Amino acid sequence: MLGKLLKYEFKATARIFLLLYAALFVVAGLNALLLSLSGYVYAGFSNEVMVVIYDTITALAVFLYVMISIAVIIATIIVFIVRFYRMLGNEGYLWFTLPVTVNQHIISKLIPAFVWSVLSGLVFFVSLGVLMMPLVGTDLFQLMPIVWNEFIGLGLNPTLWLVCLVVLLVIALLQGYLMFYAAMAMGPNIVKSRLGGSVLAYLLLYIATQIVATIQMVLLVIPLNAQVSAIESAMMWGNFTGIISAVDQIVLFGTICYCVGYLILGAIFYLLTRYFMSRKLNLA
Repeated sequence: MLGKLLKYEFKATARIFLLLYAALFVVAGLNALLLSLSGYVYAGFSNEVMVVIYDTITALAVFLYVMISIAVIIATIIVFIVRFYRMLGNEGYLWFTLPVTVNQHIISKLIPAFVWSVLSGLVFFVSLGVLMMPLVGTDLFQLMPIVWNEFIGLGLNPTLWLVCLVVLLVIALLQGYLMFYAAMAMGPNIVKSRLGGSVLAYLLLYIATQIVATIQMVLLVIPLNAQVSAIESAMMWGNFTGIISAVDQIVLFGTICYCVGYLILGAIFYLLTRYFMSRKLNLA
């Protein structure tokens, strides 16, 4: 049954995101075309009116690209918040009559939200590359391996940094959606207004996460001080290998600590969502 729910979620949301992605690529391509024509326009037209028209069209195209990019980012978040919120409202009288467990309901909303969020990020960066292609050409693709090898040549581990960044972003993304879900599941049990209760619950959870993050940062100071001391000692003796090793260790240690924190909070939010949906469900 989970497979059917996932299929329905992807099918219901695909039309929105595919249209937004198509619009983003079309506008990015238009901007790339206008940028590639800029040299011909400024060199070929002596009439200032034509130059002004070109500049106006270019400015509007850039503005449109920015607006669609923002729309893609906002829609990715709003669509899945709204879909989960509606499931806990009037639509819930249909959803919760299905032979589906609460865990399957949560997972069927979480997986599409995660997948489309990752796709939206990738689409945005690809469209930005399309837009910038007339300016940088293939130099960017040639420059990236050079920069990567320079980091390796210095003794740093860019692969480690990239893996840490990706893992941290993935866990943080899942934790963020689960916090929204927990707030919406708790909301109707806090105040009579479902929307007001969800907002209030989210604010309370957000404050709690900030307190936890502050405590986590304070606890990280002690072990990180040892690494900073190692870096200072290595700098004093001119041991650049020791400096680089300590920097990589700081990146790895910090990533592990924050990932553990996000995982714990995500698990708490998941359990809260499951509890309120199974024991305190309020579809008012």
